[in-house]
Amino acid sequence: MTERRNILEVTGLQMVFGGLVALMDLDFAVPQGVIKAVIGPNGAGKTTIFNIITGVFPPTSGQIVFKGRKITGLKPYQITPLGVSRTFQTVELFGHMTVLENVMVGRHVRSRRGIISAGLRLPVMRREERAIREQAWACLDLVGLADKAETEAGNLPLGEQKALEIARALAAEPELLLLDEPAAGLNETETAGTAALFQRLRDQGLTILLVEHDMRLVMDVSEEVLVLNYGRKIADGRPEEIRSDPEVVKAYLGEDIEYA
Repeated sequence: MTERRNILEVTGLQMVFGGLVALMDLDFAVPQGVIKAVIGPNGAGKTTIFNIITGVFPPTSGQIVFKGRKITGLKPYQITPLGVSRTFQTVELFGHMTVLENVMVGRHVRSRRGIISAGLRLPVMRREERAIREQAWACLDLVGLADKAETEAGNLPLGEQKALEIARALAAEPELLLLDEPAAGLNETETAGTAALFQRLRDQGLTILLVEHDMRLVMDVSEEVLVLNYGRKIADGRPEEIRSDPEVVKAYLGEDIEYA
């Protein structure tokens, strides 16, 4: 079996907020084409990792390499076009815009035309707008929301809002998709649909880094699991290794849990 190359490599990552150490000398890698989960108790540093990778703020120390390129300290607008996209714990949509318009917004990082072309409504701009609309429709179809394209985003139920956030993230054509608690608040049927979507995206070649508290979902879809506790890595391996790791059970799970 051919060994996968790493699409993301994190080394020596440390983040200090005032006197609080949020991440401590963290090393991990994400192989290309896999779903890797990051789990741990609240406050373990999971979302902080996402914020650093996507350039929301720079780390105190350490290095992040994406596809062989150092991206440490770059801004979000510089990182997203390189192929990194994300969703958030709390749904962040434009509630009064339509579902389709929300996804089209996510496509702006791939726009090649400037303000003059847009203002003058030049033919080249109109062609690009048509292409953006078509690509947005394709993303909606992928997540099962094509029939809601003209609905106001704020009128969608939570499960569909989360699916819309994923569609908007996909509109930027990422190679690495960061998903922050995408199953939070979903019922069992919605969670199963979300798991199936993740697997379809992975099968199409997308790499997913997933923060999630639903352990059954994590164990069902992930090829690798990274476990944090108080900003420190305590385990990193295959799901079957993680579920039986005594330190993980003690620090995070607290007790044996059935995943079947």
